[in-house]
Amino acid sequence: MYYSITDSQELTKLKDRLIGLPFHEIGMEQLFINNREIVGHVDYSYFICQEIKENRLGLSIPFHGVIDKHGNIIVPFEYGVIQHFHDNIFKINRFIQENHTRKWGIIKCDGEIICPIEYDFIGRVKEGVFAIVKDNKLGFMDLTGNLRIPVIYDAEDLNNKVLPARYEFNDGYVCVCIDGKFGFIDHYNNSLTDFIFEHYCEFQNGVAKVCIYKETFTCKQSDSYALDLEGNMKYIDGWIDEFEQEPIVPIDDLDAYEGNSLNIWNTD
Repeated sequence: MYYSITDSQELTKLKDRLIGLPFHEIGMEQLFINNREIVGHVDYSYFICQEIKENRLGLSIPFHGVIDKHGNIIVPFEYGVIQHFHDNIFKINRFIQENHTRKWGIIKCDGEIICPIEYDFIGRVKEGVFAIVKDNKLGFMDLTGNLRIPVIYDAEDLNNKVLPARYEFNDGYVCVCIDGKFGFIDHYNNSLTDFIFEHYCEFQNGVAKVCIYKETFTCKQSDSYALDLEGNMKYIDGWIDEFEQEPIVPIDDLDAYEGNSLNIWNTD
């Protein structure tokens, strides 16, 4: 588990674990190891540190790296940001001088680059994969660096507003966008439905609430549906199913399971 060095209690615990290493403290809030300030740690085994260097313009700026519990540098001090990502894997960030942008990548604790430092956004790990965005296109990569979903989908809104749970797999599917319309794909890039939905949404307990716009004579009408993991849709919120001509029970009243089998539409 990752800990940021922000309070005195955590500093006290950390100092107890650093016995035998060349560390020193300044005041009550800063700890240094080999003259590099500790800014976070992963279970007292890996320490994210920063040191001040001069860049090519002569400005003093912090560079981040990772030191192990023996004081060895395992990730060099050449990154603008280092964040704990997953287990013994770190997310790294570097400023690209040529186009004045920051790019992200993934590095293991032994220094092996899993994901090259060329992406505009890297999401959280969910169901073994994480989102990557490059040139406003979205794909997914696994923790070994293999591209699982090609970088071909529209990264809608990611440049302006990144939500913590956005573009993550749930129940084996993720919602992605093509030409302004949303749909769901699985881990093998197979589509669950056509790309017909108006908004991003997620599966929760086997059900996703989706929205489809219909053109009428006077306006655009928004219809809400419940989508199951088999690709079946039903009207919700009081709409009448036009095929079966029977009221559809609101999604909150549905029994999600019958025995050990998923039976979303069972209301008995």
